Amino acid sequence: MIGAAAGHSNPALTRYEGPDRTRRSTCGSALNPNSPLNVPLAIRNLISELGLRYRPTSQTDLSAHAGALALLGRDLADMPPDLLSRAIEKWVTSSPFMPKASDLIGIAKSLAQRTPKFADGETLADRYNRRLTNDPAARLDIRWCQDGDNLWLDWTR
Repeated sequence: MIGAAAGHSNPALTRYEGPDRTRRSTCGSALNPNSPLNVPLAIRNLISELGLRYRPTSQTDLSAHAGALALLGRDLADMPPDLLSRAIEKWVTSSPFMPKASDLIGIAKSLAQRTPKFADGETLADRYNRRLTNDPAARLDIRWCQDGDNLWLDWTR
């Protein structure tokens, strides 16, 4: 029995295929450098600092805390770092709890709404969208939109 010989009780984990008996891959695709899983260094640093500010209690699983921070970083990967930094600063001065991505996005939207057009007529949304198109790790399913002073992230799913 292959499963028992390999030390696994689940035979599906030890199923071999082909004449060379190589294990079937459990990965659906190869690593993609344009994947949304790639988080820019500036965003990772901001999220890491946030994780230090909201340290887990002694009862909290540290790997779960690290996983939550990784997901938060992935959710906020396309936000401009300067805007995210300001949103984090505002959050940590008003809440004793770790924020969710929606909390920081809401604060960032309110901060960005107060930002005027630039001297060359370019809107903040234009500038942020240009950053997204120039970043090879940027998500392709989102874009910044602006209507007057209102700025928001729009995504297609």
